[in-house]
Amino acid sequence: AQERIQSEVSGLANELESYLRERVGDLEIVAQQDIFTNPALGTIATRTIKDRALNNFVSNNPDFESLVFLDPRGNVIAQSSGAKVGREASEQSFQQASKRPVITQTRSPSGKADYSFDILIPVKANAGEELLGILRGRVLTKSLNAVLEPTTTRGQSHYYVFNENKIIATNHNEDLGKTLEKEFPVLNSK
Repeated sequence: AQERIQSEVSGLANELESYLRERVGDLEIVAQQDIFTNPALGTIATRTIKDRALNNFVSNNPDFESLVFLDPRGNVIAQSSGAKVGREASEQSFQQASKRPVITQTRSPSGKADYSFDILIPVKANAGEELLGILRGRVLTKSLNAVLEPTTTRGQSHYYVFNENKIIATNHNEDLGKTLEKEFPVLNSK
């Protein structure tokens, strides 16, 4: 039984990794659009056109809550509806994303149960190495439930835990935002 459980956990971990890799790939497709990668075209394309491209992507990709394209200093070049922009340029993940894709820790605005995480990728000029900006995609963790759903259909419970042992995805919505220790006190006794 222990081997079966380990195999299932390993399988779920692989599915989650695949899901995240696919989301990074989705953003890379957006980031390769000429209106973002061709500096000459980028100056001709209006902000409205760029915003529309991001809105179209979000409306066709329900895993993403919003997209924002920021210049290397963190100024907004384009954003989808509902995108909230803070001081990304000062965050370590923004700095790291100038070199490679980054997936941030999860967070919950105002302590609500709607956790999300960001995927940031560098946007480079067609020619290659010149950094034009960072594309940030915000993903609600509830989209992870689709990855974990097979456990639910077998009558199993699932809890996806991140940051400070907080439950960010589960088939028990009443447990979202709670800590594992609160839901499973026996964990503290070991």
